[in-house]
Amino acid sequence: MPKHGRYMAPANILAQYNRVLKDPDILNVASEMALLSGRTQVLMDMLDDMDIPAAVNEISAALQNLRVAVSMDNRRSINQSITEMEKALSPLYRERIIWMEARENFKLSSEMTIKQNLLMKDAEELIPKTQVLEVIVWVNRIAVKYIRANEDRKAYSREILAMLPRAEAAVQK
Repeated sequence: MPKHGRYMAPANILAQYNRVLKDPDILNVASEMALLSGRTQVLMDMLDDMDIPAAVNEISAALQNLRVAVSMDNRRSINQSITEMEKALSPLYRERIIWMEARENFKLSSEMTIKQNLLMKDAEELIPKTQVLEVIVWVNRIAVKYIRANEDRKAYSREILAMLPRAEAAVQK
């Protein structure tokens, strides 16, 4: 996880992850995986809400302004264009930071699943719940990757969440 910046994971969450990964006595890390999956979903929602095409258009416009300013050798316009470009690059930097955290979450999720699978094998359990959860998470990741429209991604996520047993129990209450 990023060690600095707006999307830094709190140290206590990272400590919990490390504890789970190193503790051979924990047979079920489903709650930690659910927490990690929840944070990853928040990150994916943040990405959905970002308007990257608009940022790219702003960068292109700032670059064009910079070219004109350089050709006219206008220092003030050059500085203004550089400032515009830095502002336009900001969403792309935020997107990069979010993806870095999401990739780290995917890695941690995979490590936690491997650890639990090994522990379950040692305990001679046939199909651990987390293995089923892992398949669901992977299918969800692939689906979200190929669903282009933000509204469709959100609708898909809501429908998946509604299918989970805990979600059904919460809806019935």
